[in-house]
Amino acid sequence: MVELLVVIAIIALLAGVLLVGVSRLYRQGGRLKSAADLQAIATALEAYKADFADYPRVPDPNTGAAVLARALVGPSPKPRPVGPWKRGEIYRQLPSPTPTQAFLALVDASTPPTLTPAPGLDSSWAPYEPRDGADGSFDSTAREFDGEPGFRNGPKTIDDDEDGQPDRPGGRIFGPYLPADKFKIAAGNAFLVDGNGNPILYFPAAASRPTISVVPRFVSGGDPTNNPGQQDRSALFDANDNLRFFMHNTAGGSLEALPQARALARIRAMLGDFGVNGALDRQPGMESETSPAADLPYLLWTAGPDGLFGPPVDSIPGAKAPLVVNPTDAGGWKSNQRAVEECDDITNFR
Repeated sequence: MVELLVVIAIIALLAGVLLVGVSRLYRQGGRLKSAADLQAIATALEAYKADFADYPRVPDPNTGAAVLARALVGPSPKPRPVGPWKRGEIYRQLPSPTPTQAFLALVDASTPPTLTPAPGLDSSWAPYEPRDGADGSFDSTAREFDGEPGFRNGPKTIDDDEDGQPDRPGGRIFGPYLPADKFKIAAGNAFLVDGNGNPILYFPAAASRPTISVVPRFVSGGDPTNNPGQQDRSALFDANDNLRFFMHNTAGGSLEALPQARALARIRAMLGDFGVNGALDRQPGMESETSPAADLPYLLWTAGPDGLFGPPVDSIPGAKAPLVVNPTDAGGWKSNQRAVEECDDITNFR
C-alpha cells in the first residue's frame, strides 16, 4: 500500500509539472499568434498608406480600434437599433428618412446612449460612423447600408445619360487590406480581436512629429471636452484614441476610482515613461532607454491572457509591483518599471 501511494504521488507530481509546462507553452503560443497578427496588421497599414498617402486617422475619442478595423477590412457591421449590445457593436436609431448618429459600444450596454451623450472619456459609448462614406449608400427603404468589402473611392455606379439606370461602375475599389475570412473578427463587432477576443487598439502618431527631447509631453490624454477629436499638438501619441479600454472595472462592475488618471498612467508607463509625466525623460537613478515607440508611426496594442490593458494599480494577488500613478522618487519609478515588465500585454513596441 505504501509503495502504491508513493507511485501515485510521483505520478501526481509529474502530472503537475507537465501541466505547468503545457500551460506555459500554450500562453507562449498565444503571444506568438497575437504578435504575428500585429505584424500582419502593420503590413496592411503600409499598403493602406501606399494608396491613401497617410495612415488612418482617428476622428473621435475611444474609436481607434474601430477605425483600424474599418480601414483595413471594409464596412463595419450593421448598426442595431435594439439592445442589449456587446462591446464593439454599433447602435443607431431607425432613421426616417436619413441616417441618424451612430454610436460605438465601448463596454457591454443594455441601454442606448442619448442623442447628445454627456462628453467624457469614461462614457460607455462613443460617436462613430461605421461606414467610410465611399463604399456604398444608405437605403432608406430597407433602412440599411449597401456595402461591400473594400473601399470605393467615388459613387458605386454612375448614370451617364441620367435615365435612372447605372451605365458603368464608379470609382476605384481599394482593399480590403486584411482578409476578413482569415483574420479574426468577432461577429457583429467593429473591432479586430486577438485569440483571446480582446480588441486590437490603434494609436496613430501625430502627422507632424514633435521633437521628443524638446517637447515635454510624449503621450497626452485627459478630458477632450475643450477640443474633442483634436490631438494635442505637443504630443506624439494621443491616449484619448483608446483611453476607455485602459479604465478597469471593479468586481461590482463600476469603474475604479480616478479612471482617467489611472488609464493614462498605464499607457504612459507601458511606453517607458516610468515617471508618468508624459515625457520619456531619464529619471534620477534610472537607466531608461528611449522607447522604441518614439520612432513608430503608430502603436498596435492588445491585452494578454488576463484581458486587461496595462498593469494593475491596486495590489492584487500575483501582482508583485502595482503601478504607481504619481511616483515621486526612484522607488516609485522602479516599481513602475517592474509593473510594466510583469504586464502580459502584446504590442508592436515592446
